[in-house]
Amino acid sequence: MAKKIDIKKIILKSNLFDKIFYLKEYQDVRRADQIPIDHYCKIGITEDRKPNEHFDPIWYREHYSDVKDDGAYSLIHYIIHGKKENRFISEKEKNEYELLENKNFDIDFYKNSHEDLKKQDENFNPLLHYIRHGKYEKRNIKFNETIIDEVKIEEE
Repeated sequence: MAKKIDIKKIILKSNLFDKIFYLKEYQDVRRADQIPIDHYCKIGITEDRKPNEHFDPIWYREHYSDVKDDGAYSLIHYIIHGKKENRFISEKEKNEYELLENKNFDIDFYKNSHEDLKKQDENFNPLLHYIRHGKYEKRNIKFNETIIDEVKIEEE
């Protein structure tokens, strides 16, 4: 396991800690005499508190037996290993991935329709990119030969 000082650096570099979310979510942090990231590194990470609205540390550890078996902090494991392995960060994300996959999300269309995505390496997962970024950026997607505007998907 990484040392506490290393944990803070790893988390800050990852940009996965949302101090505004953390303060809103946890009342005791608002009352604490610590900055949010320090509280998270000392207390929050050991209590499986969410570092942002999307990452679910309890689900991540329970879903991936190697994380549970290693006793690793979920967020640290994700930053060091899980992200490059394209692991899901929550049950919600996993369910959305499976739904889009079952609807025949056109991965090639998505990747080849956007210049910045064409340059990604072989480990790049276009569907995960869409779930984590593309839908918020209103990127077009395609199912079964039909181009769908993102706004219409969110309304369904």
